[in-house]
Amino acid sequence: MKLALARVALIAPLLVAGCGSTAHSRAASREPLLDVVARIADDAPTVTAGGLSIRTSEHRVALRAGCPVSVELSSDMDAGEFDPMLEARPCDGRPEETRQSDMLSDGELLPRLELMPERDGEWVLLVGDEQGRAGSYRLVVRRIFEREVLVGQGDVEPTLTGFELPASLFCPLREGRRYRVDVTARGFPPHLVIAGPGMPVIESNDGSIEFVAARSGHAVVQVASLSFASGAFELRVVELW
Repeated sequence: MKLALARVALIAPLLVAGCGSTAHSRAASREPLLDVVARIADDAPTVTAGGLSIRTSEHRVALRAGCPVSVELSSDMDAGEFDPMLEARPCDGRPEETRQSDMLSDGELLPRLELMPERDGEWVLLVGDEQGRAGSYRLVVRRIFEREVLVGQGDVEPTLTGFELPASLFCPLREGRRYRVDVTARGFPPHLVIAGPGMPVIESNDGSIEFVAARSGHAVVQVASLSFASGAFELRVVELW
C-alpha cells in the first residue's frame, strides 16, 4: 500500500525510555516489588520541610536501570487526619534526583510517583504527613509493563478509486523496543499500515500489529478502509516492557 499523508487528530503522544531485554521484561513477575502496611509512629524520625518537622517512615526497594515503576501511597484515615507525603530518591543519588508527589490545585496531595531508574540500585521511599502527624498507610511499588506512546483518532474515506488518502499518524519509536498498535474502527473494515526507520512496511487487516523497532525515530501509522464504507477510528500504540 502506498504511504500518503492525511489530517488526523492526536490526543496524547508520549515518548518513553526502555527497560532491559524484552525477554526479561516478559518473564518478570507481576507481583509488587513492595507491598507494605505500616504506621508513622509518634517517635518516628523527622525531617524538616517547609519549616515543619515531619515524622517519616522509611522503606527501601531495589530497582533496575530503565525499568519503570509506580509508587502508590494510600491511607484509610480521613483527609483531615492524615495528609500523606511521599518522597523517593536513589541511595547513591544526588539531591536533584529526589522525587516528591505533587500537590494538586485544590490542596489535596497526590500520593503517587512514577520512577524511571537510570541505574541498578536501592531506592529510599519516605512516607510522612504534611502536618507532622502520625498515621497508618499502605505503600505499593509495582513494575510498569506497558506505556502508552500514542493515542489518536481520525476519520477515513471509503475506497472508491484506490487513490483515497489514508489517515496518518506519527509515532515515536526507540530502537530495540517492542510495540503494539491497535485500531478500533467504527463502521468500516480497517487496513492498518506502519513504516518506520530501518524496518519494512508492515500491513494488517486484523486491526493490530506488534513489532520491534529497528531504529529510533518516528514511524508513520496509517488507517484506511477496505470497503466502500467510511467512518471514525481510534488508535492506540503501547510500548511493551
